Amino acid sequence: MSRRLMIVILAGMVFAGIFASTILAGTPGKITPERIPLDQIVPSSPTPLTGDKGFCLIQSDSLTQLLWYSVDFEAGDGFVLYMDPAKCGLPDPYPFKITDVHFYIYGWTGENPPVWPVEIQVNIWDLNGGVKCNGPGNLLCSQTFTIPIDSSFDSLSRPMNLKIDSLWCAYNPFFLEIKYTSGTGPPYPRLVMTDITDPPDTCDAWFLWHEDGNYYEWYNTWDAPVPGYPIMRITGYTQQCYPFIYGDANGDGVIDISDVVYLINYLFIHGPAPVPLAAGDANCDAVVDVSDVVYLINYLFVGGPAPCK
Repeated sequence: MSRRLMIVILAGMVFAGIFASTILAGTPGKITPERIPLDQIVPSSPTPLTGDKGFCLIQSDSLTQLLWYSVDFEAGDGFVLYMDPAKCGLPDPYPFKITDVHFYIYGWTGENPPVWPVEIQVNIWDLNGGVKCNGPGNLLCSQTFTIPIDSSFDSLSRPMNLKIDSLWCAYNPFFLEIKYTSGTGPPYPRLVMTDITDPPDTCDAWFLWHEDGNYYEWYNTWDAPVPGYPIMRITGYTQQCYPFIYGDANGDGVIDISDVVYLINYLFIHGPAPVPLAAGDANCDAVVDVSDVVYLINYLFVGGPAPCK
């Protein structure tokens, strides 16, 4: 074999190794789930219901035992679950007003116990391209909570409840995300999962991996046996979202420079979307884009036409 050919082969092997390493670096490491100790398992409890008109509970879990948790999560990791208000069985489920988020969180005892309180972020995402199996798309709503130790699942006889303090409206099926933040330190108390999951490729559950910020389908996240879905529920009301004003992107009831800033954040640096999204459509062309920013600037500063009604 000639020296030149040998150099070419070796260079190809090095390149292939670097390329393979790059691919592997973008693949999430499999997480090994752990079972909650038998003496600490409690039955799953129903979320309290009301008899109010249009009230709806959206959940994927059934009243099974709570079996799984994991100790491997980091700040930036998140659980994502598909939510469809049409499952409520009520006529005309949209717009759907999200009022509360419910889930179980577990703080184990013994060696290296979790740090309390824990800060988590609750996010609502639309479907990427309107397709569930594309994963989360645009961030629609977000709120951060600090959870004390007395909210752990073994301290409560029900799922913990987080009340949303602003107007969150959904006009289509969406994803609910519970995400660990860096506001408090590890190890973090863990969301509790059931022992029941759907078949692969149903795309109902996803995992946000902190290393690369990508979402991975549930079955691609775990070592066997794959745990059931996280117990995450939403309650709210159908047909109870307030009217909106075109151009009032931040929903404060006034059209001003803050709406321009809000739209720029949404369009260019992944800020939250207007709620509803149509509130950002200042020129009423059925698309929220940079032309709406220009339209608002013309209206506010150079006497251009007002946003449509």
